[in-house]
Amino acid sequence: MKNMLFFCLILFFLPSCEKETVSTFSENEIAERASIKIPVCHYDEDEGTWKFKDVNINSLPSHIAHGDIRLDDQDGDGFVPDNECNMGGPQGDCNDTNATIYPGAEEIPGDDIDQDCDGEDAPALYCPCFSQESLEDLYDVAWQWGWWSDVPGCKNAPYENLLELWITNAGLPNDNYNFSAQAGTINGNAFASSAIFNHETGQFDLLCGGYTTPEIAEPCRQILSNFIQDLRISHPTWDFCVRFP
Repeated sequence: MKNMLFFCLILFFLPSCEKETVSTFSENEIAERASIKIPVCHYDEDEGTWKFKDVNINSLPSHIAHGDIRLDDQDGDGFVPDNECNMGGPQGDCNDTNATIYPGAEEIPGDDIDQDCDGEDAPALYCPCFSQESLEDLYDVAWQWGWWSDVPGCKNAPYENLLELWITNAGLPNDNYNFSAQAGTINGNAFASSAIFNHETGQFDLLCGGYTTPEIAEPCRQILSNFIQDLRISHPTWDFCVRFP
């Protein structure tokens, strides 16, 4: 008897529960949503061919599960995924939900993300003389003066592809350090170095590098290039490209 009463109670409350699961969209919203079309590259199983097709947004999940490809550039980066229909604009987007990921995007080495959609993440940059982190430590140093050059800007020398950074204090040399870093090629030979000269001790706190291999010099050049670009933004009042005696 108790079981029968329990079963009846379930039947009594069940219709009200079912009513609560009904869509909360208004009739106007339902009608508006039904009018939204999404372009896809659709595979027609009967014909065995791919076709461009506009599908209703409500049926989109089933089309995606079926293998169709959206062609509306979801993230607005100007690229859509590769598709057999050759539609939707430039192709090759390997993640169409992230606007920082598309063919030709700036690759961030070592972050396990393939930003430029070339099939792999660029390896983390490594330089035995300096890292991006070690260079960034200079941000907090109150240099009174500073200059940088990317040859042949400020300094005449037989450099084909050498980035050079000098940070120095010309007014109070005894109260500060002088820092320099170079990376690239000199006379066709790969080169990477850095140095910190301590005027208080008259010694080099850091002295690293010289002629090296292209495999070492290129990551150093990229690290230094990234730092210089950031430096020009973070320290706009520095006297860049000025040589002091």
